[in-house]
Amino acid sequence: MNYFTHIYIPINIRENIWNALIVPKYDGSLVKRKLAEATSRPVTIEDLKAAIVKTSSTSVPGPSGIFYITMKT
Repeated sequence: MNYFTHIYIPINIRENIWNALIVPKYDGSLVKRKLAEATSRPVTIEDLKAAIVKTSSTSVPGPSGIFYITMKT
């Protein structure tokens, strides 16, 4: 939950995913259903903006190579 690369994911989404993975007794169908529920809400532009605001302006988010500073602008 507190792994440094995950801190930019909103806490409610992290908690939903965490809760989907932590089940009293492993049940593949239950885990699959809970993960589907936890990740089924579309990411809104507000979610995206909030995540970008929290990032370092000098880092690059992934394969696109677009710096966060560019996205912030």
